Amino acid sequence: MKSKDELCEPENPANPAHEDIKSYSAERCFYSPEGMEPVELRRLASDAVRLAASGCDAAGAKDVSHVKAYLEYETGFLHANTVGGTNITVSGRDGKKTERFRLVMNVVIYGLSEEYIRTAAEQALGTLLVRYSLTREMEREHPEHDDDDHDHDDDHDHD
Repeated sequence: MKSKDELCEPENPANPAHEDIKSYSAERCFYSPEGMEPVELRRLASDAVRLAASGCDAAGAKDVSHVKAYLEYETGFLHANTVGGTNITVSGRDGKKTERFRLVMNVVIYGLSEEYIRTAAEQALGTLLVRYSLTREMEREHPEHDDDDHDHDDDHDHD
């Protein structure tokens, strides 16, 4: 019987069937001055997936394996995905109208370089900015520990 470690180790780590599968992931925080209703957020999540998938398809992907978007905001969250580039599903919990939300998108494609996948995903995100009149908000790298969050006293340090 194999040990737990042996079971987790692939017998053929360089599986040629997976050689041409590439992926790209992006995370963005957006701001809408007028705010967005739940129905608009659902449309945006669907558009994010559709635009990234169609961009990869147009760039020559052999297969749009899986594109998904996770959108979260203060009072709700949504998950949109497609396998194969068609039949996009959107599910989650609708909240109230919001001005700010976070979008995480993962694009897994067979037969397309990482560069083309990144370009398609970033173009999709750029289209969302324009189409929905959004502004991109910059995220702090480590919001839970930012030296500029308060005045410094000599009686403590941040190590």
